[in-house]
Amino acid sequence: MFSDVLKRINAHDIYKRHIDIFHAVTYDNVDGLVAAFVRNQPFDVKDKNGNTVLHLAAKLNRRLLVRAICVYATHLDLFKIKNNEGKEPIELTEDPNIKRDLQSLSTVRSTVDSHHMACGGIMASSMSVGIDLADALRIYIVIRRRIFGGNTQMFPKHSSIGIETVLQEVMGAKTPIAKCTAHRLVVTTAKVTLAPPQLILFRSYAPRIDPKEFEQLGYFNPNKILLWKAIRCTSAAPVYFQSFNGMADGAIFCNNPCIMVMTEFAKLKKIENYRGKNNTDEIGCVISIGTGIEPSAPINGIDINLTHGITGITGNWKECTSSHNVHVGQSREWSHSMQVPFFRFSPHLAAPFELDNCKIEDITNAMFDNEVYIRSQINQQISDLCRLLKSMPRNTEPCQYRKITGYTGNSQKVVESPNQIGK
Repeated sequence: MFSDVLKRINAHDIYKRHIDIFHAVTYDNVDGLVAAFVRNQPFDVKDKNGNTVLHLAAKLNRRLLVRAICVYATHLDLFKIKNNEGKEPIELTEDPNIKRDLQSLSTVRSTVDSHHMACGGIMASSMSVGIDLADALRIYIVIRRRIFGGNTQMFPKHSSIGIETVLQEVMGAKTPIAKCTAHRLVVTTAKVTLAPPQLILFRSYAPRIDPKEFEQLGYFNPNKILLWKAIRCTSAAPVYFQSFNGMADGAIFCNNPCIMVMTEFAKLKKIENYRGKNNTDEIGCVISIGTGIEPSAPINGIDINLTHGITGITGNWKECTSSHNVHVGQSREWSHSMQVPFFRFSPHLAAPFELDNCKIEDITNAMFDNEVYIRSQINQQISDLCRLLKSMPRNTEPCQYRKITGYTGNSQKVVESPNQIGK
């Protein structure tokens, strides 16, 4: 029921009680539904009348629960299932908003294997150690309040203790980034102790040359970089968390790192070919996955100051580091100039969503926006991408969480000293 990574963060202790999902819907308990998702309980159960929990939520006109069931039931199309009377959930509700929500999901969805998807430093790292997308969501639900909290000061908003402890628990306190071999991983960060700040890349790989030459070519030895510390650096979003050993969020330079990744690919290939290593790799396609495009709103310029309080700062910072528009256009043109297919996926959100928003209602609504986007707006693009990926050589190297992180099956809460990036 619980995967290794969920056991490692003690999810099996926190969510040890079985949840009756029909009972949760009856009593308007969205937390109960979420708990059932964390426990990996089935959502496709039916009552004696053939009703699913979605039928019941629709009949009771509970919009948030309808949305929660649709997003936490993962691959299930419960909105299409008919009960014993031949009725779908949409036919049982009197709420026009619920009818509109369910109607928006009617487009048949294509799927992409999870090993092809990664966005953001934490998500990309999760994929690289063998954590699938569903478990990544479960992890966030379990530990979200441990990450965002614990600070008594106004600035930064949150203590770093929570995120550092969680990263060590999930990724392993002693895991070097070099162990991420099934997928090549690049973690972006910014060295903010210099003026101007300097882009720093932590890579799970290095050129096939003498390690003594790494530094002069701009590489670190991946065996000497701890994965959790690299992620802590890229997670140090200004205002939210303090910098880590002089390193802050890579979004200062490349909130959309597509061009950086293409540059990295060309650089590595050039170095290895120059040294006679015969690197014949080619870029098959570029997939850019965004975290959502929020409604446009006026801001007070780009000055980072305390004039308008902490909310004003975070709003301005978020707009200044937008990951779409210009960045996407440049990446697309570079890809097309190399005759490489380019795919960009980023849903339009109905409401702004702050980085540290822990409210399950807001998380669910944002996820529902994404579900509608996948089913109704990019269905053809995903189908095209699936056909393209199936035509390419598949990565067959195993990506095993236990092997990479050294997890033995027991909870391991080891907090390492943050004084150095490496071991």
